[in-house]
Amino acid sequence: MGYCALVIKRTVPMSVMEQVVNDVERDIRNEINQEVTTDRIGELVLQQLKDIDQVAYVRFASVYRKFDNIDSFMEELKSSEEVRRKKPKRKPVVEE
Repeated sequence: MGYCALVIKRTVPMSVMEQVVNDVERDIRNEINQEVTTDRIGELVLQQLKDIDQVAYVRFASVYRKFDNIDSFMEELKSSEEVRRKKPKRKPVVEE
C-alpha cells in the first residue's frame, strides 16, 4: 500500500505525508544500526500516522500488522483510541 492510498478521501495534505516520509528517513539515518529492518520502518511510519490521522493509521496498521482476525484488529483500534484520549487535542490537518 502506497502512502498516498492511506489518505484517500481524507483531509491530510500530500505535503504532510511527504513530511512523514522525510521524518522516517531522517530517523533511520540517525539510528546507530546501519541495517534497518522493514519492521522498524513500519513502526516508525505507524508512530507518525498515529499523530496525523487515525484512519490512515488504521489503514496502514491493517496491512502492516497483518491481523489474523477481527479481534486482533479491534484490540489495535482500542489501543489507538486509548492513546488518542491521553494526548492533548490537536487541530485537524487541513490544506490551506
